[in-house]
Amino acid sequence: MGDVTAPAPPLGSVVKILDCLQPRPRLSVSEWSDAYRVIPAGTSPEHGQWHTDRTPYLRGILDSVNEPGVDTVALMMASQMGKTEFLLCLLGYYVDQDPAPILLVQPTIEAVESFSKERIEPGFRASPTLRNKLESGKDDRGSSRKSSQTIRLKMFPGGYIAMAGSNAPAGLASRPIRIVLCDEIDRFAESSGTEGDPIALAFQRTSNFEHNRKRILVSTPTIDGMSKIQDWHAQGDQRQFHVPCPHCGSLQVLQWERLTYKDAEGKRDLEHVHYLCEHCRGRIEEHHKPGMLAAGEWIAQVPGGANGSGKVVSFGDLSALYSPWVKWRTLVEEWTKAHDNRDRKGLQEFVNLRLGQPFVEHQQTIAVEYLERRREYYDAEVPEGVLLLTAGVDVQDDRLEMEVVGWGVGKESWGIQYFIAMGSPGDAAVWQLLDTYLAQTWQATDGRRMGISCTCVDSGGHYTSEVYQFCRAREARYIWAIKGGKDGPGQPAVGKPTRNNRFNAALFTLGVHDLKGILMSRLMIDSPGPGHCHFPREPERGYGPKFFDGLLSEKHIVVQRGGVKKHTWKKIHDRNEPLDCRVYGTAALEMLNVNLEQLAERIRAASMGVQPAAARSGAQRGRRVLSRGVS
Repeated sequence: MGDVTAPAPPLGSVVKILDCLQPRPRLSVSEWSDAYRVIPAGTSPEHGQWHTDRTPYLRGILDSVNEPGVDTVALMMASQMGKTEFLLCLLGYYVDQDPAPILLVQPTIEAVESFSKERIEPGFRASPTLRNKLESGKDDRGSSRKSSQTIRLKMFPGGYIAMAGSNAPAGLASRPIRIVLCDEIDRFAESSGTEGDPIALAFQRTSNFEHNRKRILVSTPTIDGMSKIQDWHAQGDQRQFHVPCPHCGSLQVLQWERLTYKDAEGKRDLEHVHYLCEHCRGRIEEHHKPGMLAAGEWIAQVPGGANGSGKVVSFGDLSALYSPWVKWRTLVEEWTKAHDNRDRKGLQEFVNLRLGQPFVEHQQTIAVEYLERRREYYDAEVPEGVLLLTAGVDVQDDRLEMEVVGWGVGKESWGIQYFIAMGSPGDAAVWQLLDTYLAQTWQATDGRRMGISCTCVDSGGHYTSEVYQFCRAREARYIWAIKGGKDGPGQPAVGKPTRNNRFNAALFTLGVHDLKGILMSRLMIDSPGPGHCHFPREPERGYGPKFFDGLLSEKHIVVQRGGVKKHTWKKIHDRNEPLDCRVYGTAALEMLNVNLEQLAERIRAASMGVQPAAARSGAQRGRRVLSRGVS
C-alpha cells in the first residue's frame, strides 16, 4: 500500500492546543487577588470582588512574599486593618498559583475551626478559580467524614492546608511544610506541652524547603518587651507606610500625637478633629485620607533587616489612623473615654488594637510612706461617693484576713475596714466569726445602712474543703469560692465558674496577674476621681504600716524561662495578704458587673422619690445589688 498522510489539523485547533501548553502567567499576590478573589456575603462588611485599591497599604504587604530572597514576613499592625484578608489572599494565591503544603497556625484549636468554617470554606466557594478545589482530608481512621479532624485538613491538587492551634503540639509536627502562616502570634501559647515554642515548632517543618519557603507572622502587639511580633518586626527591615501631605506633598508616617482635637483655648472640639502635617503644619482633614492612601508607599527603615540578609521583611506603625473604615473622631472618643476614666486596661487596648503599638508598662515604685500620707478621715463609716461594698478574704493556717472595699463611679475605691480573725480555719468558730462579720452593715453619710454585695474567699492552701462548705451554703448572699489562675497576663479577671468538687460549690478562677497590675496603676493615681484609691486614717479601721507593707508586697518583673520571656509578680515582703484581699475585693466588683454610673443615678433618684428613664432602662442589676447591700 502507498503512504497515507494524515490531514493537517485546522490552524485554529493548533493555536488552541498551543495556548493550553503555555505556562500560566505568574501573577503577584495582589494581581491574583484583584483578578480572582471574591469575598462572600456575610464574612466582611464589604463583599464581592476583591479590590486591593480599597486598602492601598495592603498591596506592598501582599506582594512582599513575591520579592526575591524573602522567606519571612512579619506584620505588626492595628486590629481590623486587613490582617485576616491578607492571610486569605495568600491561601487562595498558593492554592491556585503555586500549590504547596501549607500550615496555618492560630492561637487555639477553637479559633482554627471557626476560621476554617467561617472564612476559608465560604471564601473558596465564592471564588470561581478556587471553587471545588478543596477536599476534606482523611482522619486517623481513613474516613473523610466531616469532623473536627477534616475541618483542620484541606487537600487540593498539589498540596494541602493543615490547620493547628498553638496550644496543640501534635498539629505542629510530622508534616513537611513550605508555607507557614501564623496568625495573632502574641496570643500564642507560651509553649506546646514539653515541645517548646509553637512558632519554632512550625518553622521546623519548613527545613526541607529552605530555598523557596515562606514564613508569615501577623499580630497586633501586646506588652512592650514581651510581644512576639515586636521581636520579629525588629528582625526585619521595618517598613513604614508613608503618605503625602495634600498641601506640601511631603511624605510622613501618620502618628497619633499629631491628631488634633482641641480648639485654640485647649478645649476639646470633637466636631473639628484633624491632622497636622509634620512638615508644613497644614490642616489635613478626614476627606483627604483616600487620596493620601492611594499615593502612599512603604519605606524600609533598616534596609536589609537586622542582619542585612534581606530575608526578613517587616511592616509596622500601621495604626487605625490609616483605616478606610474608622473615623478619626471615633478614635478620639475611644481615647478620651479611657483617659478620663483612668482605665489602664482600656488604654492598653487602645494602644495595642488601635495604634498597633506595644503597650509600655510604666513600672513606678510606690512608697509605703506615700500611701500612709494619703490617708484621710472619713465623714461616716461609709464615706460619700460609695455606691456598694465588696469584700476579699484570704485564708491562712492560723487566721482569716479580710478587707471591705467601697466602690464609686469610675471604680474609685475607699478602704472601709481591714479585719483579722485569729484561729485555725479548721475550727468552725472561725467561720462563724467570718459569717457574722460579712453579715453586718455600715452606715453611709446619708443614713443608709450598707451591707456587702459580693465576697470572694480564697480556696487555696490547706483548707479548701472548709472554704467550699462555707461558700456553698451562702451563695445566695454572693459569697463565692475563688482561686488564682495560671501566672501571666491575658487571663480574664473572672473566669466561668465550675462545680467540680464534692460540695458542688461554685469556684471562680481569677486572672490575678492583670488584677494586680490594675491595682498598682490605680494606687499611683494621686487625686480623687476615677480609679483613685482612698484609705482611712482612723486606727480602728486597720490601715497602718503593716497593711501598706502587705499591699505593696509584690513587684512586677520579667523573667526568662526556657528561653521564653514571661511576666510574673515577685514577693518583696513576707506577708502579702492585704494585696490578695484587695485583689479579691476587686474581682468581686467584676463579678457583679454593675454599671456604677446607672447605680449612682438610681440611688439619687430613690433619695428624691423619682425613677428616671435612664435608671429604669438599665438598673435591673443595680436593683439586685441594692437589695443585697443597702437598707
